[in-house]
Amino acid sequence: MPADDVINKSKTLRFISRTHLEMNQLEEALIAAKDSEQLDPTSFQTFYLLFSIYCHMQQAQEASNYLRKASDTEDFHADYFAVAAQGAYEVR
Repeated sequence: MPADDVINKSKTLRFISRTHLEMNQLEEALIAAKDSEQLDPTSFQTFYLLFSIYCHMQQAQEASNYLRKASDTEDFHADYFAVAAQGAYEVR
């Protein structure tokens, strides 16, 4: 599959995952996000989405792992820690 198609499919899966997350369908959100990660294993957006899903699932260790992965990407800015903390606080 061409690289652009892979990236577009990954983006679509993230959108589907976010939709499931908004509907509190956590398992479905996780499956779509993990599928996105398989297609684009270095995506900040996917790592942050997985962080959010695991926060909603009350799985702090997994959430922490994905926040760490997100912070290792080029797209990460230190300000995202504040956003992540607020997001984690809101779901507890």
